[in-house]
Amino acid sequence: MFGFIEFEQKIKALLTTSMATGFRTDIQGLRALAVMLVLFYHAGFDWLSGGYIGVDVFYVISGYLITGILLKEYQQNQSINLFEFYARRVRRLFPAAALVIVTTALFAWYVFSPLKFKIFTSSAISAILYLSNFWFAAKSTDYLAENTDADPLLHTWSLGVEEQFYVVWPLFLVFLLRHYGRTGDLRILTFGISGLLIVSFVASVFLTAYSQPWAFFASPTRAWEFCAGALLAVQHNKADMTKSSVPPFAFYGGVALVFFSAFSFDEQTLFPGYIAAIPVVGTCLILSAANQIRPSFLRAAIDSRPTQFIGDVSYSLYLWHWPVFLFLGAHDRDGGWHFPIVGIVLSFFLAAATYFTVENPIRRSRFFSTKLSRSWALGLSLTLCSLACLYIARGLVSNELQSPEQRVYVDARNDLPRLYQLGCHLDFFQTELTDCVFGNKNGDSTMILFGDSHAAQWFPAFEVIAESLGWKLLSMTKSSCPSVPFASQKEFLGRPYNECTEWRARVVEFIRETQPELIIVSNSSGYLMDHPDNQDPKLYREWQAGVQNTLSILDEFAGTTIVIADNPRLDFNAPECLSRAAWKKQDHRKLCSLPVQDEMQQNIFALERDVVESYDSVFSLVMNDLICPKQNCPVMSGTQVLYSDSNHLTSSYVTTLSGVLKERLRKYGIEVK
Repeated sequence: MFGFIEFEQKIKALLTTSMATGFRTDIQGLRALAVMLVLFYHAGFDWLSGGYIGVDVFYVISGYLITGILLKEYQQNQSINLFEFYARRVRRLFPAAALVIVTTALFAWYVFSPLKFKIFTSSAISAILYLSNFWFAAKSTDYLAENTDADPLLHTWSLGVEEQFYVVWPLFLVFLLRHYGRTGDLRILTFGISGLLIVSFVASVFLTAYSQPWAFFASPTRAWEFCAGALLAVQHNKADMTKSSVPPFAFYGGVALVFFSAFSFDEQTLFPGYIAAIPVVGTCLILSAANQIRPSFLRAAIDSRPTQFIGDVSYSLYLWHWPVFLFLGAHDRDGGWHFPIVGIVLSFFLAAATYFTVENPIRRSRFFSTKLSRSWALGLSLTLCSLACLYIARGLVSNELQSPEQRVYVDARNDLPRLYQLGCHLDFFQTELTDCVFGNKNGDSTMILFGDSHAAQWFPAFEVIAESLGWKLLSMTKSSCPSVPFASQKEFLGRPYNECTEWRARVVEFIRETQPELIIVSNSSGYLMDHPDNQDPKLYREWQAGVQNTLSILDEFAGTTIVIADNPRLDFNAPECLSRAAWKKQDHRKLCSLPVQDEMQQNIFALERDVVESYDSVFSLVMNDLICPKQNCPVMSGTQVLYSDSNHLTSSYVTTLSGVLKERLRKYGIEVK
């Protein structure tokens, strides 16, 4: 009993001291929770499928703390020293960020190919300038861009959002506080912040439904989360936090909301949107009621040294963890149980080293804090030096890429059908049919290429065939949009791909009206292979039903329909792998080998073939025996690169297959000269 009373008195004394000094152990505990959620999520623990909401927790904390600090300063001095505020941000954020970005670039120089490193420098430069959120938003909606998950600086998007908040928010508060200075009424702040919160939240919900990547990465659609914390800070400014009227159970409700989000959300969750309000509200409840929870095991856990230490190093830990995880994976493609453990331990070691040798000494340095110009000079020097290093490295790899050997791989990466340049291959948001006509534009017979980018890749060969036949060739292809209706298609935009459904219906109607002599159909097998439930038989039955639906229509209105089997997929980017092998003087035949079509892909085509065989004028066409005639094949034959990325054939290689295509088309009664 005595121990409990003594502990309670200690907690009350700690709270009183925290209020006086501005330091709150509960906020450090919340920082620790936020960074551990992100850390475990990126470590690949399936049970924490929504750990990415740790970033949202950070945003609320930032809005709460920064608003409280600025409001307190204004009430004491009747002004806000913006130059001093920004100087503190520079000392707090720039040194550690510059260290991690430059160090990551050094590792990338060793691990990446010249091709990939040049792309990486673009994200590194945007990260140094705190604009990487917009860079990754653009890349995530660019069909031809590489997978952003493979970028070791992907996580800096959230730092970009936060830094943009730090730049704009004090100016917004100064504008509102001018009215407060005349009236002394905090309702001006409440109304102003509430208005911004509502506008940002509505924009977030709308954009999430239209283009989730932009809603996820863009600062305007994340501003409402900072506003939520800011509103709480305004309310707390008017109250004594040690005597708050918020009931203690609100704290536990907040914890429940945060953990519910972390354990129940996943990559398929339409986020941020309205559902992001769950972790945001949970964080606000925790901040409101943390000081009201009575002495308990939970309170002791929050105030414990390990928790407080994690909160202290949370910024450096967040900076280091993603590059560490990614580079460990780069050296061990198959991963293993040791991967998350080693990654977490190494991340903590680097975070602690950075905190004690860089972050804390500079932040608390009297040399920098006593004269604002020194902090500004520090930030400018770090930025310019980092940019200089990155531009020098970029220049070196650019020169390397101009060598005859590397030029082959650069050209292969850009070796796409001219459909893309002409605007004849539709992107994500286009639905109108194009008027692109190839071959003999005045020909009496018509062939149509129908499907996604895996149909478009066959265009060069069929253009040659159309010209030899004297036929018209119409290309009707669209990014990530199969000719097969497939409700379980992965929602890469964070929503149903309505544009695909609309476009496909227009193509089918056009085919009804045109009744072409030949239709060539091809689709990526990735819709099933990359699906989270790719072992579920229902998924394959749905795909087969979609194939049945499409072919029944085409068989009715087309003379002949050819279904081309999808080509084998790689687990690496072919030009990048070849580029790295050449740079490191390694044998590309061993490092960059093409596996024969795997069992899952074969099963997908078997389903399609079963449907095809039920029609008299629909035929299957397999070209994979030419692409990879043996168990493991090189992705380069002589000077010919087969793939432009990990799953698309190069345009020049497809052109070389036109002769064989002619021979195989003759089997189906299509006479080609």
